[in-house]
Amino acid sequence: SMISEKIKRGIAQTLLLVCGMMYEVKGIDINFFEKHSVLLTFSHASNSDAFLLASTTPVRNYALTKKELFCFPFFSWLAFATGGIPVDRKNRDKAIGALNRTSAAAQTSHICVCIAPEGTRSVTGQICPFKKGAFYMWEDLKIPIVPVVMVGAYDLYPRGDLFYRAMMYYCNI
Repeated sequence: SMISEKIKRGIAQTLLLVCGMMYEVKGIDINFFEKHSVLLTFSHASNSDAFLLASTTPVRNYALTKKELFCFPFFSWLAFATGGIPVDRKNRDKAIGALNRTSAAAQTSHICVCIAPEGTRSVTGQICPFKKGAFYMWEDLKIPIVPVVMVGAYDLYPRGDLFYRAMMYYCNI
């Protein structure tokens, strides 16, 4: 519902604000998003990527997320609240099942499916080799692919460094 999307967006925006992260969005055609389901692809380089996507995507969106993130008490709630769909990357059949369920949802309503073609977060901030999941989804859905570029997110929140850099910046340490 629209209320749950506003709550999700508000949660993500609040978390980014608390972490001291400012961002600017350019090039979004809201009318396009409202008329089509889209496959939004992004280079996953930062711990903040999911929150940036949840706070800026103008329509209901779901992000394919590794299932391990749903095992941590507080983070599992955040993952669900920001539209995460658990994917078991160690079990090919279950991973394909998650992709298929997400594809079915995209075919019945105008939603945005967020997927990192690399399948995991970059260690260096550079683009990693692509996995097959995003391409299988596109092959199944035949919906527009919208590439997203997030500049600076890796520098602020690289892999394994959730809050340290933001706290140093925010506290002027």
